[in-house]
Amino acid sequence: MLKSEKIGLVKYEFVVYINVLYDALTYKVNGILLTKDDLENTLSKNNDINWVRVEGIDVVDTEEIWEDSVVETKMRISGLFDTEPLDWKYAQIIVNDYANTKQSYAIAKMPRSPIIPVYFDVKE
Repeated sequence: MLKSEKIGLVKYEFVVYINVLYDALTYKVNGILLTKDDLENTLSKNNDINWVRVEGIDVVDTEEIWEDSVVETKMRISGLFDTEPLDWKYAQIIVNDYANTKQSYAIAKMPRSPIIPVYFDVKE
């Protein structure tokens, strides 16, 4: 009889940069989705992308980064999320402002190792 072992979750770090023009709004992470689909092949064949929602997102830090040359601010949100150790290819993050008037998202390629953070760049 074979003994089955329970595989634990893998912890990934994520960093989100959000470009905010003029007034610095505060954003919150609404969700992170992962897919094993290759987006280039899936989109070219008009197939649906199978996104899986991540449970347990832990936001660690939120800060403003000011740009001197332009009237522009970047928000930086960093945190952690747990997921099953599968061959995830892409991640999508959804962020909302605290008033829930604006929702934005960004897609990033998943790193091969959980030691490397997942970087998202949300454009307004």
